[in-house]
Amino acid sequence: MPNAHDSKSIDTYKGDAARLLKAMRSDDELAHATAMQRFARLVSLVRPEQMQLKHALAVVAMEAGFPSWTALKQARE
Repeated sequence: MPNAHDSKSIDTYKGDAARLLKAMRSDDELAHATAMQRFARLVSLVRPEQMQLKHALAVVAMEAGFPSWTALKQARE
């Protein structure tokens, strides 16, 4: 369930997603492994090397308690 007290802006969520995708593509083993854990729900649908920003946005939205990026964005507008 979305956190009603969460005051993050949509730009903050976008930045979080961009950092997540960068970590996923990183040569840093710890950063990559941590990102892979966060992407775990999507790995069965999309191969890691094919992950895009839209996938990171979906992960960030799910972690915030929303079913999709669109739902999170609509709730913030």
